[in-house]
Amino acid sequence: MPGGGRPTKAKELGLAKMLEDCVSLDEEKEIWEAIKREAKGGSIPHAQVYLNYKYGKPREIIEQKTDGQIAIRIIRNDGDNAETPKTT
Repeated sequence: MPGGGRPTKAKELGLAKMLEDCVSLDEEKEIWEAIKREAKGGSIPHAQVYLNYKYGKPREIIEQKTDGQIAIRIIRNDGDNAETPKTT
């Protein structure tokens, strides 16, 4: 798909430069102070933004357990829309 996926590094750097040019350090400080104020007031989304930038986003771990059986879904593309579940 054209234009899909992650932007190129050059595009990301261009966006970063644009943001740097349109927001002064004083304005950036005001933004962080507003985020901190909202977080201290109990806003979970503001607290998450603050903590994610300060300490890094926590690693997401997906725990997978299986009882030894795996379900396999077979989808036919021959005009027959039947799905046949199988286990191994």
